[in-house]
Amino acid sequence: MDQLPIFLFGAGGAASWVLQGFRRAGIPVAGFVDDNADRIGAVAGLPVVRPDNPDVDRGHLAESTVVLAVMNPAGDAVFA
Repeated sequence: MDQLPIFLFGAGGAASWVLQGFRRAGIPVAGFVDDNADRIGAVAGLPVVRPDNPDVDRGHLAESTVVLAVMNPAGDAVFA
């Protein structure tokens, strides 16, 4: 059975940490999905795409594993 491609949702610091952990464990990551993809471009040599990019193959993403890799340090204030 083939492994589904893995994309990280988010391309900031938290996603970089997740990528490092996956790489140490030998788990391949295909790229990142982030709203700021136009500004970011790539992270550690992997592509960053917007979730609403019409050039993204929706079937490919739909058949992928997407790992949430975002962090909001001010998030506690939202739930206070």
